[in-house]
Amino acid sequence: MEIRQIRGFLLDRGMLYIYGLFMAGFFVFPMQVTQRRWYYIVVFPAVLLLWREMYGFYRENTLFKLLLAYTGWMILSLGWTADFSLGAAGLQMWINANLLSFVAVTGFLWVHHPEQVRRYGAWLCWLAAAAALFSIFNWYRDNPFPASRLVPTGVMHHPNKSGAAYGVFLLFCVQLAFSDPRRRYLFLLATAILGLLVLFTQSRTALAAVCVGVIVMLGWRALLPAVLG
Repeated sequence: MEIRQIRGFLLDRGMLYIYGLFMAGFFVFPMQVTQRRWYYIVVFPAVLLLWREMYGFYRENTLFKLLLAYTGWMILSLGWTADFSLGAAGLQMWINANLLSFVAVTGFLWVHHPEQVRRYGAWLCWLAAAAALFSIFNWYRDNPFPASRLVPTGVMHHPNKSGAAYGVFLLFCVQLAFSDPRRRYLFLLATAILGLLVLFTQSRTALAAVCVGVIVMLGWRALLPAVLG
């Protein structure tokens, strides 16, 4: 395939597909290294191929410019660290480049393919709830309930990291429960399942973040009618 054809495929919906598979990888890839390689080998080069579209999209975006400035300053600050090494600096630049590309492609897809992104978001929530339910039964089949800290299936083999990741999808489910009345109770069920998983990880940080997030979302929903009044 020519570069032009690849770019056409990515701009059509191809970028959505490879981005969606990366996000699903939190729950379906067995090892974190597999998910990272997918990003490094597939997603990151695809973002670079769309550099013209990304530049045009973010050219007047003040928030993204501030993010670039902050990232640039943090990279420059490596130059005057006491234990500076080219290898460590190069690694940090690579990590920052991937983080910036992820932020850039997320915003780009959200604006250019809003309906598809919402649909994929709902599918990812179902996937996360299914993975959470499987993880709960699978873990406590061989470990003491509820004393042991649950380590879910997927790429995050640590209770704190997995509790935080699943907690993000819990908040997505809460939002979808508000915005999709037809499937509200299904999303509330998914929210409950994800809530149990976060609870069983016994990650206090994840629990606190989820509680604060839900309270803010509920408070915003309650105050919005009064503000718009």
